[in-house]
Amino acid sequence: CEAAAGLYHLVAYHDGMEDAAVLQQIEALCRRDPQTDICGSLHQWRIWLEKGSVPGRISDPLLRDVTESLLLCVKMQQNRDGGCIAGIRKYANSYVRDTHGCMRLLNIAGHTEETEKLILNIHGKWERAGFIPNWWSMGSDAFIGHSFCNDASEVTAYYIFMIRDYLRAGGDPAILSRVMPSV
Repeated sequence: CEAAAGLYHLVAYHDGMEDAAVLQQIEALCRRDPQTDICGSLHQWRIWLEKGSVPGRISDPLLRDVTESLLLCVKMQQNRDGGCIAGIRKYANSYVRDTHGCMRLLNIAGHTEETEKLILNIHGKWERAGFIPNWWSMGSDAFIGHSFCNDASEVTAYYIFMIRDYLRAGGDPAILSRVMPSV
């Protein structure tokens, strides 16, 4: 990894925290080494890409770079709870159609563990709301929404297609017993 300048986006959440604790967090962030952080991040992204099946399947370097870039974009649009958006991250909701599109690329690239997170995320929303949602807040259950008219057809079909395609891509069949109530 080569030397690099550091650019950080610092967010300090301090709701209810003492000012001294917030200051300690900010000071700790300011002591970080950009080169170490960048090299570590690149290393972790390389490990994630190599867990999939793309690096060895595409011999053309330009095509591999484009494919890996798309994969990284999709992965960066996935929240830690499994929710995913397919476009620019300017809103905080995951939509079932967008999630289906992201899942297709992840499956093709051999990242079925990410697809499993997507499916379990939707199942979890079903457990809380009692329906397969068209959209939901990423990272919380603050908002779980219906579509205007497609809950029983389009939204549910996307969910079933996700499960089917996950299994076809080599995903763990044990997921069926976990999500069958929502199917």
